[in-house]
Amino acid sequence: MKTIVLVGDQTYQEQVSTTIKSILYYNKNVKIYVFNQGLSDQWFRDFQEVASQLGSELVNVSLEEVSVSPDWLTQDHISSATYARYFIPQFVAEERVLYLDSDLVVNRDLQPLFDISLEGKLVAAVGDAGGYGFNAGVLLIDNQAWKERQLQETFIKETDRIMVLVQSGQMEDFNGDQTVLNHVLAQDWLALDKIYNLQVGHDLVAFYSGWNGHFVLDQEPLIIHYTTFRKPWNSEVSYRYRQLWWDFQALSFEEILAHHRGEFELPDRWEKAALNCMLLTDVQELEQIEFLAQSLPRVHFHIACYTEMGAYLQSLNQYENIHLYPQVIHAVLDELIDKCQVYLDIHHGSEHYQLSSRFKALDKPVLSFDNTKKNDSEVLVYPHENPQEMVEKLRNLMKEEQPQAFRAVVLAANAAYSEQVLTTIKSIVCHNRFIKFYVINSDFPTEWFVSMQKRLAKLDCQVVNARVSASLVSNFKTDISYTVFLRYFVADFVEGDKALYLDCDIVVTRDLSSLFETELGDAPLAAVKDLGGQVYFHQHIFNAGFLLINNALWKQENIRQRLIELTNEWHDKVPSGDQSILNMLFENRWLELPFAYNCITLHTTFSEYEPEKGLYPPVIHYLTERKPWKEYTQSIYREVWWFYQGLDWSEMEEPVGALTQKMVEGEDGSSLSCLIYTYSCDLMHIDYLIQALPACHFYIAAPVVVAEPITRLLQYPNVSVSSDIAGIPALLESLEAKSQLLLDINAGDEVGDIIARFKSAGKPVFAFDSTAHGQQGQEVFPTDNPEVMVQAIEKLGLAEPEERQISVLSIDQSLDYLLEKGASVVRFGDGEMDLIAGRSIPYQEYDPELSARLREIMSMESDEHLMICLPDVFTGLERYSIDAQNFWSLNHLPHFLEKYKNICRAPWYGSTFISRPYIDLEDKTPSAGYFAKLKQLWQDKDLLIVEGETSRSGVGNDLFDGARSIKRIICPSRNAYRKLEAIKQAVREHADNRLILTMLGPTAKVLVYDLVQEGYRALDIGHIDSEYEWFQMGALHKVKLSHKHTAEHNFDQDIEFRDDQAYDSQIVANLAQE
Repeated sequence: MKTIVLVGDQTYQEQVSTTIKSILYYNKNVKIYVFNQGLSDQWFRDFQEVASQLGSELVNVSLEEVSVSPDWLTQDHISSATYARYFIPQFVAEERVLYLDSDLVVNRDLQPLFDISLEGKLVAAVGDAGGYGFNAGVLLIDNQAWKERQLQETFIKETDRIMVLVQSGQMEDFNGDQTVLNHVLAQDWLALDKIYNLQVGHDLVAFYSGWNGHFVLDQEPLIIHYTTFRKPWNSEVSYRYRQLWWDFQALSFEEILAHHRGEFELPDRWEKAALNCMLLTDVQELEQIEFLAQSLPRVHFHIACYTEMGAYLQSLNQYENIHLYPQVIHAVLDELIDKCQVYLDIHHGSEHYQLSSRFKALDKPVLSFDNTKKNDSEVLVYPHENPQEMVEKLRNLMKEEQPQAFRAVVLAANAAYSEQVLTTIKSIVCHNRFIKFYVINSDFPTEWFVSMQKRLAKLDCQVVNARVSASLVSNFKTDISYTVFLRYFVADFVEGDKALYLDCDIVVTRDLSSLFETELGDAPLAAVKDLGGQVYFHQHIFNAGFLLINNALWKQENIRQRLIELTNEWHDKVPSGDQSILNMLFENRWLELPFAYNCITLHTTFSEYEPEKGLYPPVIHYLTERKPWKEYTQSIYREVWWFYQGLDWSEMEEPVGALTQKMVEGEDGSSLSCLIYTYSCDLMHIDYLIQALPACHFYIAAPVVVAEPITRLLQYPNVSVSSDIAGIPALLESLEAKSQLLLDINAGDEVGDIIARFKSAGKPVFAFDSTAHGQQGQEVFPTDNPEVMVQAIEKLGLAEPEERQISVLSIDQSLDYLLEKGASVVRFGDGEMDLIAGRSIPYQEYDPELSARLREIMSMESDEHLMICLPDVFTGLERYSIDAQNFWSLNHLPHFLEKYKNICRAPWYGSTFISRPYIDLEDKTPSAGYFAKLKQLWQDKDLLIVEGETSRSGVGNDLFDGARSIKRIICPSRNAYRKLEAIKQAVREHADNRLILTMLGPTAKVLVYDLVQEGYRALDIGHIDSEYEWFQMGALHKVKLSHKHTAEHNFDQDIEFRDDQAYDSQIVANLAQE
């Protein structure tokens, strides 16, 4: 029996479990001692049950029985429990022992390692990848010799000795117990091949340090060790074998046993995909990537970059067929080149690692869009405005599979609803193939099915006439139709294990393949939570309009009969007919699906879900009586239903991955749209305006039920009427978004603050002099001459939209303003825009309150007390380095320019780059003058610096040497906003008459604004220290500083603080330690 020792505590339970699962997956007859603190008896029982079936056992060794001194230091990412390996001779009887760290996985049978002769040495190990001696994470130990030489006592004494040296600063490169073990066993260890301890955690350092030998492997590693602080579970670094840790972490006990029976293998994600595509990007702007991913769910997209990924790229993780590789190394890129069949040149940046030519040399295709191709000689180039062409090419490249099985989709209706059934079927077939439709009904004519079958057969689909006698359910009480109970009969007709049931007031806008792959387990169905039930009645129920049904279980448990019996008893006592009955039967047994899979138009207000830009929710449900086929617009997404209703069968010959807004709106719509929001049916000159402006679409909306004079206007093709929309904010917002103009021409009161809403959005408001509601900036026209308004609207429609420019002062002008006016300053950049948009950034989690405060301050005008600054990037980007140009033009502005325009309406702004006056400038010669002006701001002044724990601004340079005195308040480097009130109080206690300098990320903006209201002067100058350091060294790129925070290195890793008595003496408050 092979003897293994692991060490862990409760905080490392998941990692210990993963290591043990990897051991048991490949090995039988092992005895595993787990030295631990706090692992539960149940945890041991669970593992023992599996181990015993493999001729193995687990031994619980509590670390309460050993004394690890609290004075024994470790690296920050390592627990003091690591010293427990010293005590192996005390608790383990076996002569040969394999010690394993718990941040590793075993990759095959360990017997070859146990068979190695120690040649008289006390231990066998692999050399440490990042230093001297051996790595202590994998040790093959001669335990008998350790006992005889009493090494336990030796280790303890040597540790005490070394700790004295470390604490007195006499020992560098201290690495915890590994340092001790190497000191004691320096002459008594046998070097093993790296395959026995492949230290992939060092891959990133090795790649950038040129340790080429680190990546040379003659054979597959036996043990993979995730060394350093960059673990698979706490970092995104793309080193080798990262995914393997997650594969073992997800492994179940049953799968381990099945593997030993020859019935299970770890999943091969490369084989799972019908096609694997890769791309290497240096920007976030990827052309049509979401459209491709949604259109081709069986194609996997592997996206790599050399750096950390920005917020947009990280958001692509939501797609199951997109895999991200941030901070990638060439060894991983080489694997991607080997495994992927296609290279996609679809990023708006530069090409790296000669990937196009590498793929072509392997006779693999390179596909690009017309606006992303890097080489004019490319052959497979597709129009970016019609990504469907690239979709078709990728479909042709997909590997052929076995004939696809039909998937069951069930609808239930009577013949009066045939148009709605047809529209739902069209929406599904538009995006899906190999669907077998079951239409449960009691009165559809046979000819309808014959006609439908002819159409569907051409599209690899089928339809079944699932007829049920109405008498079986027509006696049940319901406010809708007896047909709602027909879904009970699904298992009577469907043969497969799963069925998807949809109400016929639903349309589908995407490929449903990933939904059908949902594992239901023992759940009778999967559904979306009914948010109306939750909000109004505090019920945890599902909406029964969209159900992924476990058909095998329904057959097994005779669900249909149980539902009918339950309905017989309760149908006249429950509020929601079939939905109430289904929820009664399946209470606490159903599996919850995301809201996107049953986006009830009236419930969008209750959900945070928003469809991707330019797309629609996958499943749209027009609940209640507010149906899109009725005369009034009473819910959002009405146009989507009519799109599918009008779709010709000839337009569905090829499936479309996802419905886009462009497809629905068309290339040529009305040139102009206007909104009238009214309580009254008296609309001045409305008929004249509608007839005089046939190219303008009029949206007429009312919070109440409209009267006949409004209904009559539906005779005009350029009119839509929305009736009774109070309480449906999403619909009003969509009408506002579609309309470029508000007509204030209704009698009676103004509805809400509609005029102010249009004005704040920068949209015009036209009124007649007899209808204008107050003086709110409307453009007023004479009531007795409506033609004047017609001409103005025509001019508005013909005019190119006015491109409002955001005016930003230069760095020089901004600094001069501060020097002349003595103003305070706040600076907004890309991080603040991320937070305003609802996204977290590395050093500040999203906080709704902070987001709102930032937006409020950003919308203000500068004055002599406070200058508001924006990045000076809206024109003239050629002033900046190519990297900066790419970031702003390709990464940031495409996502945020409209937000800037909506928020920033002041006549001018200062430049955010007053504290970024060097590294990103193409011409760096003016930088010396910029820094000279900055220093004038605090020359001979008493300063109070408010900064993050790792900032240490001015330490090691002369940036603040001209100040008379300096005090510092130290704040948390991350999520400082949580301590805003404490920071302000500390400032009040120590500011006196000092000039306050803040370097505190987004929190600094709110802090400065609040302090200005209290009469203080404060300057938000984050990043200034890094810029000055780079300026002094003449750097041409962003060099990481070793002793303090570096701008854009937001995770503050590998910082070694230098002792600085002057800095320490300046600290008057340390809120980071509280």
